[in-house]
Amino acid sequence: SVLAQGASLTFNVSYTIDATFQGTSLTNVAEITEDDGDDEDSTPDNDVPTEDDQDDETITVDQTYDLALTKDLTSA
Repeated sequence: SVLAQGASLTFNVSYTIDATFQGTSLTNVAEITEDDGDDEDSTPDNDVPTEDDQDDETITVDQTYDLALTKDLTSA
């Protein structure tokens, strides 16, 4: 579909973070990969973060722990 200049599109995306992930943040990067030639100040799909066809968003990942302990008395 075509998005008019100045218009915006919102959509929701859900991801599952691997259970062994140990970091405190993740960075989501989005970039325009193709245009019809109207984008004169950047080159789509070239992975140059300073161009206006690419943006990133860092999200904080809260680490939570579920710890359970069982103690057995072996002698009095």
